[in-house]
Formats: sequence, C-alpha cells, structure tokens
Amino acid sequence: MLNPSVQANKPVTYEIPHSASFSERSQAPVMSDSVELLRQFVAQTPTAIAMLDRQMRYLLVSDRWAIDLKLGDRPLQGRSHPEIFPETGGQLQEIFQRCLTGEIEVGKQRTREKNGQWVKWEMRPWRNNQGDIAGVMLWAQIDPKSEAAESWTNRTPLLETHSDSRTNGILVVDDRAGVISYNSHFVQLWQIPESVLQTQGDRVLREWMLAGLKNPQEFLTKVEYFDGHPWEISHDEIELKDGRICDRYTAPLISLDGNTYGRIWVFRDITQAKSSQNKLRHSEQLYRTLAQNFPQGAVILFDRNLRYTIADGKGLADVGIEANRIIGKTIWEIFDRATCEALEPVYRAALAGETHQFEMPYEDRVYEVQVLPVKNDRAEIFAGMVVTHEITERKKAESALRQGRDKLEELVKERTAKLEETNERLKGEIIERVRTQAEFDRIFNLSLDMLIVADTDGYFKQVNPAVEKILGYSREEVLSIPFIELIHPDDRAATEAEFRQQIEQGSPAIKFENRYRCKDGSYRWLAWNSVPLVSEGLLYGVARDITENKAAEVALRNSEAREREKAERLAQILLELKQTQAQLLHSEKLSSLGQMVAGIAHEINNPVNFIYGNLSHIREYIQDLLGLLELYLEEYPSPAPSIREAMEAMDFEFMMEDLPNLLESMKMGSDRIREIVFNLRNFSRMDEAEMKPTDIHKGIESTLMILQNRLKARPDSPGIQVVKEFGELPMVSCYSGQLNQVFMNILANAIDALDEYNRHRSRDEINANPSIIKIRTTVTCSRWEKREAPGEVSFRDEDPHEFYAVISIADNGPGIVPEIGDKLFEPFFTTKPVGKGTGLGLAISYKIIVDKHGGHLWCKSEPGKGVEFCIEIPIRQLNEKG
Repeated sequence: MLNPSVQANKPVTYEIPHSASFSERSQAPVMSDSVELLRQFVAQTPTAIAMLDRQMRYLLVSDRWAIDLKLGDRPLQGRSHPEIFPETGGQLQEIFQRCLTGEIEVGKQRTREKNGQWVKWEMRPWRNNQGDIAGVMLWAQIDPKSEAAESWTNRTPLLETHSDSRTNGILVVDDRAGVISYNSHFVQLWQIPESVLQTQGDRVLREWMLAGLKNPQEFLTKVEYFDGHPWEISHDEIELKDGRICDRYTAPLISLDGNTYGRIWVFRDITQAKSSQNKLRHSEQLYRTLAQNFPQGAVILFDRNLRYTIADGKGLADVGIEANRIIGKTIWEIFDRATCEALEPVYRAALAGETHQFEMPYEDRVYEVQVLPVKNDRAEIFAGMVVTHEITERKKAESALRQGRDKLEELVKERTAKLEETNERLKGEIIERVRTQAEFDRIFNLSLDMLIVADTDGYFKQVNPAVEKILGYSREEVLSIPFIELIHPDDRAATEAEFRQQIEQGSPAIKFENRYRCKDGSYRWLAWNSVPLVSEGLLYGVARDITENKAAEVALRNSEAREREKAERLAQILLELKQTQAQLLHSEKLSSLGQMVAGIAHEINNPVNFIYGNLSHIREYIQDLLGLLELYLEEYPSPAPSIREAMEAMDFEFMMEDLPNLLESMKMGSDRIREIVFNLRNFSRMDEAEMKPTDIHKGIESTLMILQNRLKARPDSPGIQVVKEFGELPMVSCYSGQLNQVFMNILANAIDALDEYNRHRSRDEINANPSIIKIRTTVTCSRWEKREAPGEVSFRDEDPHEFYAVISIADNGPGIVPEIGDKLFEPFFTTKPVGKGTGLGLAISYKIIVDKHGGHLWCKSEPGKGVEFCIEIPIRQLNEKG
C-alpha cells in the first residue's frame, strides 16, 4: 500500500512499506512480497494512475490508465512516457524536470484519436525510504466540463428545434445576458404569453420571469454572481408566486478555445415530487411496522441511491446482520465488491419496475428472497423492497423431486439462454433498422406489448398479435368491437376524462391505466402510452399488461391492513388484560380489608354490649347503696372515730357526689364505642351482595368517621374542615359497600390534595384560607330541566325511576388543569409520586357508578379554584318496581 504523508508547504510523499494486509472482509490472503501487493493495488484501483522513475519510465500503472488514455493492451512497464506519447514534445520534459525538484504540476490535453476526449492530469513527486525524490506519480481523469463546453458549441440550432416532449425548460443566454434560444417547455413552464415572445426583447422576457418569482431579488443576485464567476455551475430550487417549485440548473457555455461565451439555464417543475415527500414518510412508517412484525424473515427497504432506509425482522439476526449497522448506508459501504456487483443490477431492476425472486442458502437454512419495486399513490416507483422468508422445510420436501428435474432444468436454462441471446440479437437488429418500414412491421408483430392504431370513430384500425395473446380476441373480432365497450364500466368515465384533460393540456404523450375485457369475460389491467395525431384523426398506442403488478399491489395492501389490525387488536387485548388484573388485585385488597374491619367490629361489639348492658344495673345498685348510706348518716349522725377517720381519708362527700358523674361518663364512652362499631359495620357491608335501599348520608358519615384521624389537626397539618349540606334524600337502591368505597376514594384524594397544597403555604395563608371539604346532597329529576318550576314537583309525585341522588364532594385546593382532568378516570393514571398511588381509585369508582349503578361521575375544576366531583345515581334501578 501507499502511505501518503503531508507537510506544510511541501509536496505529498509516498513510502513503500515492508508488509501489508487486506481487511478481514475481503478475506484475501496476505502476500509476503509488498512490491507485488503494491502492483496489484495500483493495477486494480478505479483511478487512472501511473508511477514513473527519474528517466520517465513506467514502474507501475493501473488498468484504468490504459482504458482512459486509449492505449489498448500494449505493455507499458519499463517503457518511457515520451515513447508512448511522442506528441507531448519538450513541454512535458520541462514539466517533468520541475516535478523532480519538488513542485506539483496540473494541466489538461486531448487524447490522441480524432475528436478525442479532454483529460485532466496531475503530476507529483514521490520519495524513496531515504526521502530522496525517485520519480513522479501521474493521475489522469476525463474532464466532463471540457466535454460539455465543446458539446454546446454548436448546439444553438439544435436547441431551437428541441422536442416538446422534454420535461425541462431550457434557456440559453450569451455573456451579456442576451437570449440565444429557448425551447417550448420553457415557455410553458414560465407561462410566457405570445405578446412577450413577439417583442423579442431580452429585457421584457427577463422582467416577465422576475414577476413570476416569489423572491426575484435572489434570482438577480444569482445572475450578478455568475457575471463575476462565469465558470461556476449551480443546482438549486426556486419557488414561483403561484406556489410551484422548480429545480434550477445552470452551467457555462464554453467555446473550442476554452473560453466561456454564455450560460445555459435548465428549469424543471418538481412541485409534485416535493408533495410526495410527506407521503413518503407515512409510507416508510407503514413499511417499518410491516418489517417489525414480519415472521420468520425480514423486510428491507432501499432508496434510489441503493441506501437502506428500513431493515427489521427476525431473519436479520438469523443471518448475523444488525439493523442499526446497515440503515442509512449504501450497499458499497456494507458489502464487498463481488456482492455489490451481484446486488446492484437486481436493485436497479426493481427501481425500474421489475420484480426478482430467488433463493439464498445460509448455513443450514434456505431463504426465499424477493426484490420488488415500491410505488406511491400515483404508481410512481420511489423505493425498492427486499423481502426474505425462511423456506427450509419446504426445500427439504422438494429435494427429492428436484433431483429428477435438475437435468431438465439445465436443458431449459440452456435453451432459454439461447433464446434470450437470440432475442437480444434480434432487438439489436430491430433498433438499427427501425427507420425502415420492413423493420417497423417486424417490431409491430414481435412486440409482447399491445400495439394499436385507432381512429376518431371509436374503432381499432390496426392491432398486433399481442392483442390476441393478452385479450383472447382474434384480429377480426377486436376490429369489429368499439373499443369503449371493451373498457371496464367503472373505468370508462375516468379514461375519457384523463384522455380529454391531457389533450386539452397539449400533452404530446397520453399515459393512463384501465381494465380491458378479455374474450373469456375476465378483465386485465393495461398501462397505456398513446400519441394522438389530431390532424390525421388517428391515435397510436402501446399497452402493457400489468395485471400481475396490480394483484401484487392489492395483496401487499391487504397484508398491511391485516397486520395492522392484528397489532391494534393485540394492543387492546393487552391493555384490557392489564386493567382487569390490576382491578382484581385492588378489589381483592379492598375485600380483605372489609372482612378484617367487619371482623374487628364484631369482636369489639360483644364485650361492648356486655359492658353497656350492665351499666344500667350498676347505676341501680349504686343508687341503692348511696341511698342506704344517706339513711345510715341520718340515723347515726355521729359515727365511731374509726369510721369518721376512714370517711375523711376516702373523701366520702366528694365520692358520693362524683360517683354518679363517673357512671354517666362510662355510659357516654360505651355509647361512643358502639357508634364506632356501628359505622365500621355500616362501611364494610360485606354481607350485602345485592342492591338494597340505603341511607346515603349514613354511608358518608361512616366514611368521614374512618377518615377522622386525617381530618383533624396534627403537628404537621393544620386540619381540614368538613362542611355538610345534606338535602332530603330518600332511601337509594345501591350496593352500599361499593358506594362507600367511592366516597372513600374521592375523600382520600381530596385530603391528599389539600395536605400537599398546605405544605407549600405559610401559616398566615392557611389561616386566611383554611382547607375545606364541602359535601352536598340533593335530588334531581331527568325531566325537571324541561319544566319552568321544578321545585314544585316532589319525589312522591313522580316516577321514582326518573329521580337521581346527586352527591357533590368539593375542596378549595389548587385545582387541576384541563389536560389532567381529561385523564382522571383512565386506569393507572395518577398525579401522585411513585409509590403513593396506583392510579386505580378513580377508575374503579367510575366503573362502580357508571357500570354497576347506571349513574354518572364527572369532575369540574379550574386551576386555583379547587376540584368538585359529582356523583349521580338513580334512586330506583330500572329493574325495580316503584
């Protein structure tokens, strides 16, 4: 290998190393002789390069050197450069001597044949291991700029007759911005009226173009820049006022003497191409989803530059390919030269509309590979797709049959190759003689596409044999049928509209697709390319059978839809399963808690009832004893000294006065314990599996009693005030235990929100605006909103099934934003820190109210104005009798 080293203000030097090795990917053997390795490297490099010694004799030369400089197969090593190129003369000797002093020279010249190509060359010195200049290195490259200059020298007359079928608008100006020529598509693209063209004024034409630009100053700046830089070539985009986007290319015109004498401007409308880019992104996402869900294989997409854009699927890992290692890279950046040479023609064919399918063995597996084009909604090919699928099992089953068919397949391949060779030779002969009538007849008869001539009366005047092969009609039959009757009824209006539109637009060639009826009643898709000759009343057309392509497109769309539907269904099932699992777990926890609460309440209730039941007897006994003592004191006012001392020691008078109060305090305590036990039993309601008429207010009171410890003031919390505005509610049919669970979830969330709110407020702010939870109950009717005075109607006057109990629980906390309010009842959504909430409380409450009771649950809130939850449930269920 050559190792270049660069120093400031010094020419590049090259050293020949003592050993070299190829990369692991090439897997070529390491050669012991570094000189031989250097010869192989130089010979196979794709650049025209030669290495000369100080006597200008060739030491090393690349194969490209002989090809580009038209030297044929003559041997070059050991021969001098002047001997090979005697026409170079003494000028080259002077340049060579300057390079031997350390200078670098560049230049260009023609190759030796007539009208030879222009070649740019560069000459640099090379140094040996001792640092001495031992010769020069020569690089040569065909100069496309000089070729373009000469090709444009005599193009002006040809440009004036440029075919209107081109899609590019071309304008040629001289070095003083004077118009030399333009083609018809330039006039159409810029919409230049005949009045402007007839003036033949350069200024008028330039002003018309500037008036149509969205940014005319940019265009003028560009033109002024090229006046000072005549050799510049530019390629960019411009936007017109009417919204169109055009591709703009400009290059200088160069005379034979190598000087510029003007400039060519080429414009092309790319508006549709730009609009297609957004659709391309959507298509890429669809293909990416397909690739990620493709079983037992892989899907790979590549663009027109053979750069991989999408790669996914189980098959990639099976063959040792990582998707992130190939996405964004071309085949030349990934594979070796042999692989690229095999892949490139297949990929190019797919981008040209062809589909290739082949099998690829890998280790002990076999894959079926399809390379096919990918089209957008306008049937334009914008990418290629590689689809692989493992077919190992199928290949094993076919192996027995394949052995018997191998010989036959070889014969078929041999005959096919001969036929293809004959066909290619025949095509070459046809192309060379296409201008003669006889050769035209051969093309007409041998074409695999339908070739037709039709007139304005709606009949085919002439058809080729391919019509019979594709549609099944004989020539006489198809000439006797109006061609409009052969078109599918659903395609007739679209075909006529497309044909008429392109005729009105003056399109030289009309392209469209439709379905034609075959003789057996089936329909086949045809892609038409027609040229109308209005003056002769004739239409010449070529139609290609694209039925299989259409079927493949439909199959691909259906496959995409099925895979997308499967993915969505699986995602929904997974979400529902996750929700159900979490809700079951939550319900089990609440059920266990309810059982525990009910058990504790039951165990406490027994001893409390024992104490409470004996208090009345104790009061009666003590009153009798106190009465006896008072009677004793009346009868014996002067007791014995020992008794008097004992009475004074026990503070007899205070005990007589305080003992009734002590009994009353014990009774109040037992009453409180009985009330707590009753509320616990009322809250749990574990024994009620059916709907029963329930006092809603008692359920609320029970819930508040359980939460009393969180509501009262604590050292770290100022306490929360509860305001109850209970209306007159009748007994409501409901699952009381589940409804108490809803009250508990909403009240606990309100307490959490107020506690968090108070942690960020000062003591003065809390005193000025103390925390409050307001609970309000009322009755509403579904028909009251239609009456002028709903308050005049009582519950007893109406159908009870139309009445609803409304429970409102509101706090004066910070409130919530609308974005969060929309998600409050979604499973697993929570605003609490990790570990402090499951996100299931409100979701389960919503299901209890809506699904179990046929009611409504909603939330009203504004930031800074607190939160209000409204519960509305029917007083009587629909399946209950009034």
